[in-house]
Amino acid sequence: MHVRRIALFLTAFATQTGLVAQAPPTTAPVEAPFLGLQTELKDRKDPASGVVVTYVWPLSAAKEMGFQLGDEIKTLNDVLIALPEDFSREVRKENVNAKLRFKILRAGQEVKIVGRIGSRDKTMKAYQDQVRKDFSGKPLPPFPPVLWWNAAKKQWEENTDVINGTKGKITIYMSFDDCPDCKEKRYQRLSQMQTLLSKAPGGDQVAYIGIFYGERPTKSGKEANLKAATALVTSSPPTVPIAVAWYPDDRPTSQDRDTQVLLHNHGTAIVRSDGNVEFVQVVGVPEQEFGAAFQRILTEQQQKPSTEKPSDPKNPVEPKTSSP
Repeated sequence: MHVRRIALFLTAFATQTGLVAQAPPTTAPVEAPFLGLQTELKDRKDPASGVVVTYVWPLSAAKEMGFQLGDEIKTLNDVLIALPEDFSREVRKENVNAKLRFKILRAGQEVKIVGRIGSRDKTMKAYQDQVRKDFSGKPLPPFPPVLWWNAAKKQWEENTDVINGTKGKITIYMSFDDCPDCKEKRYQRLSQMQTLLSKAPGGDQVAYIGIFYGERPTKSGKEANLKAATALVTSSPPTVPIAVAWYPDDRPTSQDRDTQVLLHNHGTAIVRSDGNVEFVQVVGVPEQEFGAAFQRILTEQQQKPSTEKPSDPKNPVEPKTSSP
């Protein structure tokens, strides 16, 4: 057995790749407010069409207030809301527990909603706890359509062999876009992990998958994602398989957001060799908690009989594919 060698290697690995606890701040951070609504224009091509709710975060203040999909937000604290940016700006002005007053249109009828804005940290902690409860010990849901980067051809293409190659292996999934934080602490870290751990005992039993997905206003949709992802992989070539994901008509549904938690939160998952989730993180970047979970599962894998096979030969995360 190589358990002790694995532990020593992973300790060194965690130090080199930043998977260690960060020093606590010297002063208490200001608690950020969080309402829990995602909005967009009612008609994307018409800036005067109004602002509608497209997603209500689970366990959020907005959920408690009773917001529903399709609600059209007319005012917030008597301020007229014409654009999603107006709404976000007004929400950011508030402090945690501030009282908010809304006027909305629901099914053509004016409705008034009153409630208090929540805390981002508390809401997201509760959300992550719920995600872990829902996903632990189960296969990851199938991804939406994806294309894989072919470095030799410098193009994106369908490739079912990538996911098939993870069968029977511990697999690390990370989602990201091209923001500086994602690039350094998710995208580049994934390649660093592969490079370092390929030298470790049992390193050949670990697979790595990176999924690019962006939905910022100027970088959402299939074509924008392909363009941004191409710039990322050409400027900083990966050592692991990288895919780009998108949704038909470029509009994820509320159910998509509840299901594809890795994509929409730029999360991280560790999937065991049997195809079931061991660890999932949808808040913050992978650090000490991820490193500890990874060390645990890799050590357990080394202690299993070498003849053991996955309990489920089917691929639980085989994505749909679509031509570019």
